[in-house]
Order: sequence, then structure tokens, then C-alpha cells
Amino acid sequence: ADRGFNFIELISAEDSRRGLVFRPFPSFTGVITGAVLFDSEFSRLNFWTDGEERVRIDGGGRVGIGTGNLGLFWPFQVGVDGQGGGNGAYVTGSGVWTNGSDRNSKEDFQEVNKRDILITLVDLPITRWRYKVDEDSTFHVGPVAQDFYAAFGLGHSNTHIGTIDADGVALAAIQGLYEVVLEKDQVLNQQQSQIVELTMQLRQLEARLDALASD
Repeated sequence: ADRGFNFIELISAEDSRRGLVFRPFPSFTGVITGAVLFDSEFSRLNFWTDGEERVRIDGGGRVGIGTGNLGLFWPFQVGVDGQGGGNGAYVTGSGVWTNGSDRNSKEDFQEVNKRDILITLVDLPITRWRYKVDEDSTFHVGPVAQDFYAAFGLGHSNTHIGTIDADGVALAAIQGLYEVVLEKDQVLNQQQSQIVELTMQLRQLEARLDALASD
């Protein structure tokens, strides 16, 4: 027999679950390679592979990938903070994509040179464009992924830009610009002090010249 085939088992258990279970052929018992189950008690649909729940759709239409612990107000969620299968990112009920950014889910922290990021960002091409699949009147503004990846080396590929990477670059550049402004303010303050001092010296010299002229 070809072990590439799966045995499909229709289950109708005494509890609330109904659905299909996929088992490796010819072993009709034991490991479940996949399952599609509907739980009428909680009105949710579950998709399993390799003995793990991968996707859950609950009665409210919320979708979880890599997690069954869906937030009450998140229509879509990917994984759980600090665990495998995602970092807990979700879409709010108002449609806002919210990245998972818990410190406990991160590692290998490294300092960045904010001034260098600012300089690199200044040279990054920013253009107005539209996606080929969009209508002719729908435009966007931003860099292309190839330029962004070449400049900063962030993300998994040079054809996509992660929102958390774009946000991080922008925040770092803002801090770098703030450092530049502070330095220029210090220089201006020093120059202003020098101007005041030179003005006082000039007035003292003018007073002495006036005194000599009156003698």
C-alpha cells in the first residue's frame, strides 16, 4: 500500500465534536495526521495537523492561527506571546494591525547607531506608486522592499517589509535627528555666549576710545 494515502474517518462522538479525522494508511489507529472538527457546544471549527491544533474559527467569526486562546475583541490573531507559532499579533475590531512586541518574546538585543540609521534613511528612495492589482487611481507612498532590505538588512526577505521594522527604523531615525538637533543647539548656545562676551568687550573698548577722545 502507498503510505502517502490517508485514511479518512468520520467521527460522531458522544460529546459535542463532529468532523473528519485523517490517519496514515494503513494504520487506521494511532497518530492523527489531520482533523477538521466542529464543536457544537462552543460553536467553533478546529483544524488539526500532526496532533496539534493549527487554526480555530470560533462562533463569533474570530480566527486564530497557532492559538486557540482568542482575545474577546480580536477578529484575527497569530500565535501567543513568547510561544511558538506566532508572537501574538492581532487585528483589533476596528481593523488595526497590532504587532506582538513583548520583551519576553525577544532575544539577542543589540544597540543601534541611530545617527547612521538617520543618514541611511535620508538616502532611501521614497516614491509614489501603485500595486499592479490595484485600480489605476489607488496609490501609495514608500520604499520598495529591495531598497529597504539592502539598506537595513531587516526581515526575512527582500520582497517584503515588516511593519515593525519600518516603525523601528523611523523611531530610531527620529531619535538620531533629536541627537543632531541637541548638538546644534549646544553649538548655537556657545556661539550666543561668545557673541554676548564680544559685544561687552566691544562696548568697553568704545568707552575707552570715547574717554581718550575727550581728554
